[in-house]
Amino acid sequence: MRFIKRAQELGFPLAEIDTLLLLADGDLDRCDGVRALTADKIIVLRRRIAGRQALEAGLTNLVTTSNRPRTRRDCPILHELGEMDQL
Repeated sequence: MRFIKRAQELGFPLAEIDTLLLLADGDLDRCDGVRALTADKIIVLRRRIAGRQALEAGLTNLVTTSNRPRTRRDCPILHELGEMDQL
C-alpha cells in the first residue's frame, strides 16, 4: 500500500502504478523498464511546467499592459481573450 501511495505522490496514475508493480515482480531487467517509465514522466512534467510558465508570462504581460491610464486604453485582457476565440 505504501508503494502505491508513494507512486501517486510522484504523479503516477493507477495504470502506470500497475505497470510499476508488474515490473517490481520482474527479473533483473525491471530497472530498465522503471527507468524508461520514469523518464517519460519527467518529459511530460517538463512540458506541463513549460506550459504553465508560458501561461504565467502571458497573464503577467496582460496585467502589466492594462496599467495604462483608462482614457488611453481598451482593456487588453478582454481584447486578448477575444483574440483567443479566433484561434
